[in-house]
Amino acid sequence: MLLAAVLLLTGGAWAQKTHTGYYLYHGKRVEVPVNSEVALAYFRTAQMDTAAIHHRYQCLKEVALAADKADTLYACEVQLPEGTYEEGVAWLKAQPEVWDVEPVIGTTERVPVSNMFFVKLREQSDAALLAEEAAKCGARHEGPVLPGDLWHIVTVDKRATGDAMSLSTQLGESGKFADVDPGFIPEVETYDNCVSDSMFSTQWGMPAINACGAWTITTGSSTVKVAIIDQGVDISHREFNSTNVTASYDASYETTPSVIWGLHGTHVGGIIFANHDDYRIAGVAPGASLIDISDSMRGQNDEWFLLRMYTAFMYAYSQGADVINCSWGVRFIPNAPMATALVEDAIENLLTNGRSGKGSVVVFAAGNRGGSVSYPANSIDDIIVVGSVGSTLTRSSFSNYGSQLDIVAPGGTIYSTVLNNQYENKSGTSMAAPHVTGVVALMLSANPNLTRHQVDRILKGTAQKVGGYTYSYTSTQPVGSWHEEMGHGLLDAAAAVQQALATPAYDLMVKDDMFDVGDEPNYDSYPFNASPYIHAFPWGSATETYGLNYNQTFTISAEIHNPSNTTVYLPYSKVKFYWTVVSNKLWTDSWTNGGTTCGFANSGTLNASGSGSVQIPAGGSAFVNTTLSVPAYETLLCSPLNKPSSLSIVAVVDDENLTVGENATDYPLASFVQINNNVAWRSYSLIPSLPGYASLQNSNEDCISTLSPNPTTGQATLEYTLPEDVRVGEVLVMNSMGAVVYRAPATGQNHVIDLSSTPSGSYYVYLTGDGELLGMRTLIRD
Repeated sequence: MLLAAVLLLTGGAWAQKTHTGYYLYHGKRVEVPVNSEVALAYFRTAQMDTAAIHHRYQCLKEVALAADKADTLYACEVQLPEGTYEEGVAWLKAQPEVWDVEPVIGTTERVPVSNMFFVKLREQSDAALLAEEAAKCGARHEGPVLPGDLWHIVTVDKRATGDAMSLSTQLGESGKFADVDPGFIPEVETYDNCVSDSMFSTQWGMPAINACGAWTITTGSSTVKVAIIDQGVDISHREFNSTNVTASYDASYETTPSVIWGLHGTHVGGIIFANHDDYRIAGVAPGASLIDISDSMRGQNDEWFLLRMYTAFMYAYSQGADVINCSWGVRFIPNAPMATALVEDAIENLLTNGRSGKGSVVVFAAGNRGGSVSYPANSIDDIIVVGSVGSTLTRSSFSNYGSQLDIVAPGGTIYSTVLNNQYENKSGTSMAAPHVTGVVALMLSANPNLTRHQVDRILKGTAQKVGGYTYSYTSTQPVGSWHEEMGHGLLDAAAAVQQALATPAYDLMVKDDMFDVGDEPNYDSYPFNASPYIHAFPWGSATETYGLNYNQTFTISAEIHNPSNTTVYLPYSKVKFYWTVVSNKLWTDSWTNGGTTCGFANSGTLNASGSGSVQIPAGGSAFVNTTLSVPAYETLLCSPLNKPSSLSIVAVVDDENLTVGENATDYPLASFVQINNNVAWRSYSLIPSLPGYASLQNSNEDCISTLSPNPTTGQATLEYTLPEDVRVGEVLVMNSMGAVVYRAPATGQNHVIDLSSTPSGSYYVYLTGDGELLGMRTLIRD
């Protein structure tokens, strides 16, 4: 959970009426502003009724307790007496009716900390260890969140050695457990601005997202399960007469079936499931199946809300949910970093393990404050975050936006179902999110083999660039052009479903490194321009080379992987190799450089060699080749400062999946490689084909001081000084035929060249920095 409420900060420090506290988030300490004047007090109602509590104590805000606790306890934020925070807490704990005292985070808007926190075991057998460690702190191990779960509940009272937040940190830092969650108590929002304008005669949002085009393909399959986690869907409404409800559950009572706690969930449900029966309204995916998960979603600080959301997500997973709609969030203080590992763990489980490993799609509303994206929508990159547009197709003023926003959908004045067979117009990102959820259900109905990554890429890649905004490419949003207020643009149901239908069951790969498993986007730390699955061989040779000689021809080979369990026959025409040269004046890390240097093109496209198809076995790989002729750039027409130093090769497999960015001249190449698992990139240094090339570089300072012994019987030491601005230095040794026999990074101020395994003769030693020649010597091998 991130902090509820908004706290205005200046100079990077907490407000004056707070002191610094800490909690543990995924193993790291996070600072939060603990209120020094307010605390959360739990009272025993058997010793003092609520009226007396309010009479004696200054209760600022009530906190909703879980049903079993509410029978004996009452909790509210109270004003501490004058003095230090520690003195005020001690005074409260000394009162006989007070059961426990916990901290409150923030000032103007506040998030109390529950007396209950959560610990994730490493193994089921560690439950006894947790009970033992909790007892040492005066805390109590209550058992697992769900039967057989690794997440367990621990509670404290005023007899414990610390409050819940500090004790959760203590247990987490002991190293004995997998993770902890301090148990913040957020304020729940349902993002539905409650607008009551006159009724629309039509649903403007459906034509805006081109829903009719999608419905010509499918209106949804009952095999696709959509979970709505909300206030419950009133399935007795006429619009849901034909809706297939496969499961229902109420998180508040932990019972089935679901419970109607308000009209919000029914309004959301109508946008997705309203029948196509010529009566009033039409939903996006009425043929899909509903998993109805209800919760009270009380708009107040709610002690067990996050625990209930954990169980809600776990229930959705247990029932095989394909897509989960979350038109809610919790109020947090943006500048005070709080989060809940408990809930995020359940969401990650769906994203990773849902749909038998293909990944469930989790859709969250962005929030309605007109500021940054709300929590937990902003917590995990793989969540699809949805903002709202009105009928003018511009951002709704209430819609949150920023770097986590993925896409927008109709959310202003949306006509849909409410309780008692009624209808209302409502506005909010709550209304936008189910449009996206419904389209995802249509996509999976058209093609159930899609992975979560493919769904994400298709949704973003087919979005409509509307509203007059300037969409641009950025490395933080690699799937096509993007704008902070609109994400990748307005949802396009027809284009998304058509692309889903065209996407085959297989998803071929060209790996970026040996550990690449095909995730999209791929944010691993390896260099994207160093794929070991692209190879270069001098023409007619079977010996791989790691540099490309000017004025020579090479065979370029890409190793294509097939992770599916079906043999794939890929036409050679579906494989393309792109190349672009690199120099200190040309390379901008974009898709193409264009133009020429020294009379030669700076980029180009190569077709795969061969006709027909290449067979790629299930779980295996195959090689596809092309031919590359490197021009003779060492012509006198070419200035040494402009001379290309490297050549980058991009291998692209067109396996019918949507490939984003290929034709955009300003698209960052690293982002293109990141987002497409069927694309890889490798850079090769360009090597002069003639030793006399060094004479063209006499304008450069000679950075080599000595090379000795020379002649040598095997090893020689090259001493040099690299300029301070050089990032990458390299030592290159060529024989008299221009073939590279030795190559290594240049670091420090000397380098030992080993020619022990080479024959006697003359060799040319080159020192380069960032691709520019810094020095050359001739070395004799006796």
